[in-house]
Amino acid sequence: MQPWKIGVLRYTVLFWWCAGILTGCSGSKNLMEGQTDTELFDQGKLYYEQKDYNKALPYLLYVKEHFIRSPHAGITRFYAGECYFAEEQYEDAAGEYQSFLAFFPNDVNASAAQYKLGVSYLKQSRGPDRDQTMLHKALTELEKVREKYSDQKEYVKQAEEQIR
Repeated sequence: MQPWKIGVLRYTVLFWWCAGILTGCSGSKNLMEGQTDTELFDQGKLYYEQKDYNKALPYLLYVKEHFIRSPHAGITRFYAGECYFAEEQYEDAAGEYQSFLAFFPNDVNASAAQYKLGVSYLKQSRGPDRDQTMLHKALTELEKVREKYSDQKEYVKQAEEQIR
């Protein structure tokens, strides 16, 4: 067989393999479409509790994006932040924590979100000889733990340790 035909054959096989993978991935969203917000949230939270964050995230994000008025829409932001944080995706975690705090500043999980928002920024800081923007954001957010959630001694103590 001629070399160019082998190349064409390889690309054709690769194309169909990729198409099959993409079709398989889109099938999970189709499965989600038939479920209620509570079913999806419960499934996502179950995966979260099992520390399977990669499986939890699609469920949580789907609820957040498709069920805006759901009673679970807020807490999914917090759990999505927790998944990103556990996977050391601190920029995404910070975004979810910010969103959660903007809508639910008095939720029972708000102090944890505020603390982890500060830590997420701290983890993104680049060292003393680099841009200090993230470090300043981290200190600002960690100070808010002391100011807004002074009754949450555990998080206040941890925030003070991070500030030091």
